[in-house]
Amino acid sequence: MQSTYESLFSTYQDTRLLKKLENYSLWTIPSIFPEKFEHGKTGNMEIQHDYQSVGATLVNNLAPKLAKLLFPFKQPFFHIEPTDKIKGLIDTGQNDEWRNDLVNLENSASKQLFLNSGYAALLETLKYLIITGNALMIREGTTTVVYGLRNFSVLRDNSGKVLDLIIKESKAWGTVPVELRGKTTGKQYKDEDSVDLYTRVQRKDINGTVNYVVTQQLAGVDVNVTETYPENLCPYIPVVWSLRAGDSYGRGLVEELAGDFAKLSDVSLALAKYELETLRLIPLVKPGATTDIDELAKADTGEPVQGNPADIQPYEGGQFAKIQQILADLDVITERLAKAFMYRGNTRQGERVTATEVELNANEADEALGGAISTISAHTHIRLAYLTLMEVSPAFITAVIANEFSLDITAGVASLGRNSDVQALIQAAQVIGGVVPVLTQLSQRIDPERIIDMVFRSYNLDTSLVMRTPEELNQLNEMQQQVVNQADPLAAVQATGEL
Repeated sequence: MQSTYESLFSTYQDTRLLKKLENYSLWTIPSIFPEKFEHGKTGNMEIQHDYQSVGATLVNNLAPKLAKLLFPFKQPFFHIEPTDKIKGLIDTGQNDEWRNDLVNLENSASKQLFLNSGYAALLETLKYLIITGNALMIREGTTTVVYGLRNFSVLRDNSGKVLDLIIKESKAWGTVPVELRGKTTGKQYKDEDSVDLYTRVQRKDINGTVNYVVTQQLAGVDVNVTETYPENLCPYIPVVWSLRAGDSYGRGLVEELAGDFAKLSDVSLALAKYELETLRLIPLVKPGATTDIDELAKADTGEPVQGNPADIQPYEGGQFAKIQQILADLDVITERLAKAFMYRGNTRQGERVTATEVELNANEADEALGGAISTISAHTHIRLAYLTLMEVSPAFITAVIANEFSLDITAGVASLGRNSDVQALIQAAQVIGGVVPVLTQLSQRIDPERIIDMVFRSYNLDTSLVMRTPEELNQLNEMQQQVVNQADPLAAVQATGEL
């Protein structure tokens, strides 16, 4: 008997991991993965909170920083390598015009991610990854929907490829499309009743090509909705922060630093209780005192009461020095966590961030976060590049699917290389401008062209992108000579020696 999608969802789930994620969420942003969870009712649930907000501050700082590194506003997050067939497909007859067409295509596709609150979805994805290590992005048209592990379970092979993905969505019966409701039989539902819609995404080899087949079950019944997507065009994208071989689920940054977070949480709770104790002020009355305690308690400020001050002494619990020592210990933990979360990173805010800064920050993040940037990029960038290209140019991607040509995409940190080339060119020009005039005046043996080649090589610049070929130089010289001849016919006669 074939398993229902509900049973597969439970089979693939790792309940021990879910329990740990509740703690990780408590230490950072409790609403990301609350202990008590009801599908569709999280907004009205009571959520337990921690006694410190350092974790929330760190996550809320790191998520937008990574979003700007992975998906910059002012430049595409991927780069299409121009194969010969691509050049032929979009060649307009103008020299290098195909390069501009590719750049425009990259820019248009990248902007698709920011439509319909897309940036908020990217931030939500990164928060899930930082805290829980797992997130599911679903690209629905030009909108991105994000789910956590409460809503999906996954099965991967040893290399990390997704073999099976089950998505659970709880919907009010009245919001279920009529065409789906008509395919269920048996129990009658009211519009306000909650039903579970399960979507299954299976990896299958069809005619030697990897595809993902999508089917659904509503209230335990097949609704006969089947869609098939090529691997890179599947809109269901499970993302991980880091993934070990053989695991189906990723691990987040918070898990790697769980020791410090646990101590920060426990000590903060104990400190809060201790500080409340220090605020208690209890008058201790000497046995046999002659002071009328009742009169003293009822007296207003400035009202005289007969008594002996020595009969009453204030009692305060706790020690200020101990609180200071505990706060100092917490500062040490916070400093360690801040370093791991790039809390004092050098990413500037605003639009005046140069491409070099973006690349440096991306490399810094990749080093500081143990390769997590590369892992996230591998799971998201290529797929999102294909999907957004499909949105802006379906014919372009259709040709890829039909194997008319291959699409070679560089994404993530590697794609920033093209922008850094411009910065390197500016730096090389500054060096050349300072060196060539000085050296050529010192000696006639100095060849400025060789100096230029040497500087370009030192900056790892591809000279073929900016320098003319010998054939182009000959054509340019001939054109210049023609211009001279037309301007001064006599000079042309003298140049040829004809009278």
